[in-house]
Amino acid sequence: MPAITAFFKSDGKNTSLTKRKRADDDRKVKKEPKLEGSSGFDVPNPFEDDDDKEEAFRAAWREAGFEDVKQKRTTSQRHVMWFKSDLRILDNRALTAAAESDDSAVLAIYVLCPGEWENHHVSHAKADFVFRNLSDLGDRLESELGIPLVVLNAARPRDIPPTIEKFCKQHEINRLFFNREYEVNERARDRRVTEELERVGVQVDSFEDQNVMPPAELLSPKGKPYTVYSPYQRAWLAKVAGNPDKYLTIASLPRRNPPDTKLPLRTVLTTIENPRPLRDGEQGVPALFPAGEVEAHHRLYLFRAGEMKNYVEGRNIPSNSGTSKLSAYLSNGVISLRHCTLASLNGTSPKRIGSIQAGHARWLSELIWRDFYRMIMYSFPQVCKYKPYRAEAACIKWREGPEADADFQRWVDGKTGYPLVDAAMRQMDKTCYMHNRCRMNVASFLCKHLMIDWRRGEKYFSEKLIDADLASNNGGWQWTASSGTDPQPYFRVFAPTLQSEKFDPAGDYIRYWIPELKHCPPAKMAIHEPWTRWGKAECTKAGYPAPMVDHKAARQRCLTEYKRAFDEYKFGSYEYE
Repeated sequence: MPAITAFFKSDGKNTSLTKRKRADDDRKVKKEPKLEGSSGFDVPNPFEDDDDKEEAFRAAWREAGFEDVKQKRTTSQRHVMWFKSDLRILDNRALTAAAESDDSAVLAIYVLCPGEWENHHVSHAKADFVFRNLSDLGDRLESELGIPLVVLNAARPRDIPPTIEKFCKQHEINRLFFNREYEVNERARDRRVTEELERVGVQVDSFEDQNVMPPAELLSPKGKPYTVYSPYQRAWLAKVAGNPDKYLTIASLPRRNPPDTKLPLRTVLTTIENPRPLRDGEQGVPALFPAGEVEAHHRLYLFRAGEMKNYVEGRNIPSNSGTSKLSAYLSNGVISLRHCTLASLNGTSPKRIGSIQAGHARWLSELIWRDFYRMIMYSFPQVCKYKPYRAEAACIKWREGPEADADFQRWVDGKTGYPLVDAAMRQMDKTCYMHNRCRMNVASFLCKHLMIDWRRGEKYFSEKLIDADLASNNGGWQWTASSGTDPQPYFRVFAPTLQSEKFDPAGDYIRYWIPELKHCPPAKMAIHEPWTRWGKAECTKAGYPAPMVDHKAARQRCLTEYKRAFDEYKFGSYEYE
């Protein structure tokens, strides 16, 4: 992949373009209007077309007003940037800080920990995506900034602190920089790393970078964490509008190591083996989710220029390309949440963040959900420990045993007899991705139609999805299971046939993923309830299974059990730990 020389090189000759080249770039890239308040809020428009993503990308950043990276003069100090779930150069606060001083050379590390991935049930698709992005990041760091990226190996999470300490001692490191993570185990890990390094004289600097709104910063009028999304969203919007410089300023570009810097290492990634390679049937996933920052920003631009304005309606139609497809890039930090937030404003001043177009506002709301769920995870750490957010939900008696296991497998295989649920599960099996509307439906079906513990579904999603993120995955499953932050009572049960009729009326999504139903006639919307509308004989001939449960009976069973469980907590002696 070509280097992004126009905004990383420090050689004036290399970065100067001819008048003809500048004119070509001006035609290819539209110049965005400056936003009120700060030039730091000017979001570049990277792609007028996709003929040359890389060239358009670098031209856009030049147009946005970023100067070329300044080159350091001396390197008496050595700094290390510890990459984790922030696999990018642009708008990376820790990386910018690590490269800021004149007298420091920067190295970068990523700690590969198979035990940590196993504990978090990291999918093979996500592991592959991380490896591909590490390769892209390593190439760019070395070619554009002169920073080598080294992958360290630590078998278990407890091995990470001594592994980093050993590296710092071996290479005479003075300071370590990293962006904070907020899961319970990750916070403990980062504390241990900090303590170990400070004990041996290495200074440690950490940064708020993962969220727009740091999870401990936004509290209710009573001084407590918000527990319902709507008031949190209103407070988030007000706080960001009141101080956009703090929350939405894009970090400056990192400074380049001098070309004559003598570092003991070079980027070597080709010999590192992925402990969780792609499984059979997943070989097509990389083509659906190419690696790298250029791809992430390309997707953001295409979405902003196209479907974002229609997002209110388009976000719910699984057969359309009405969503950004950025979730995998956000969950791995290949693009920053600040960049996406600024793109949603579409030129509106952050001080008037409440007045943006409906489609843009809806997408911004979805971005704020990420901050909300991370805040919940930070403030209520029991959700990281396989416990429900709502204490009363711990009393629910989920189905267990061979029959429940067989039902779970039918759900996994996409053979429930409910077409929307089956199509969604088959999509995830083949692409390691699922449309958000479908995620809610399949989760509701597992928890409330089959009365199978939401934690089994959460774990399976983590094991399959390329975009799995603990905060969002846990938050979504608990919301659907009525054990989370949903303010609605537990009687919210998705009706899969009605959902199918509403959001896939022509059955395009269903036909694509369920070939058994491709000849189901359009009359009477038969595809949404084929066993009764198309006929048992036709479904049997086509090989499509009968519904495994009756919706009304399953809903009633669910409501009865939830009422019993919630009453037990309210009136009984159950103690939630």
